[in-house]
Amino acid sequence: MAKEAMQYVYIPELDKEGKRARLTLLTDKDSRGGLSSSVQTEFESPDGGTSFLLCGDFRKIVLRTSSLRGTQKALDNHHATAFTPDSIETLKAETLAFYAAEAKRFA
Repeated sequence: MAKEAMQYVYIPELDKEGKRARLTLLTDKDSRGGLSSSVQTEFESPDGGTSFLLCGDFRKIVLRTSSLRGTQKALDNHHATAFTPDSIETLKAETLAFYAAEAKRFA
């Protein structure tokens, strides 16, 4: 059975209240068939637990493909296509911009 592809990218600029900010990059089988790659901001506490606001933290579908089978090779290739070094840097910039806009909104 194929296992999801996942990696973490830390964003120290967003650390708060002793929690480390990170982007979770995930590729898995899509509920509608095919494969889906998404990114979500989470905050990791010192004890290893994570938290996020379901509708309040940065989240985005990066790539969805309906024609691929959910084999491990397909998941890994889809993940590598969705999350190149350049796209990860773009996602980090989008995340920082998202939280900067949120800070202005609530200031």
